[in-house]
Amino acid sequence: MMALVPDAQRSITVGDVVTFQFPYKSSEALKNRPCFVLHEDHETDEVVIAYGTSSFDPRDVNIHEMTASSPEMLSEFNLKKPTRFIFKRRIRVRKDDPRFCIKPCAGTSRIGGLPAYASPFISKCYKELPFREAQDERQGIHPNKKVTAKRPFSNRGLFGRQRSRPEFTSAV
Repeated sequence: MMALVPDAQRSITVGDVVTFQFPYKSSEALKNRPCFVLHEDHETDEVVIAYGTSSFDPRDVNIHEMTASSPEMLSEFNLKKPTRFIFKRRIRVRKDDPRFCIKPCAGTSRIGGLPAYASPFISKCYKELPFREAQDERQGIHPNKKVTAKRPFSNRGLFGRQRSRPEFTSAV
């Protein structure tokens, strides 16, 4: 049985870009985001969607992500600005989850996507992700950001550690 997203014209599938209220790691707050459908579980009628963001950090390059930045891809995904989909940051939800944001003009939460022939490639990417139980994916996977070690005394100005000043002695 293929469940439809509420008021949708068709079921969402692997490779689709949807709008979803993705949860923040630290709070119960939600934010509407473009998300990429990574996996479809027909047994439980759930999909695994990956977080999308328009913020980029050149130091944060990851093999488990996809960036939509070319004009052709932005057009296929129906996005206005370059977006990075982070596959490690994902959540497993039912297809009829109320957090899918229905676009009134389209009547669906699907805003774009890859052609159907790309589905095996996306499935392969999902299988290469670090394994998590379905229960964990339902809670949302929010991997810790890489913490870079700060150099000691880096906040001390241009020349590093300050030298101690010699004490003044007054000759009286």
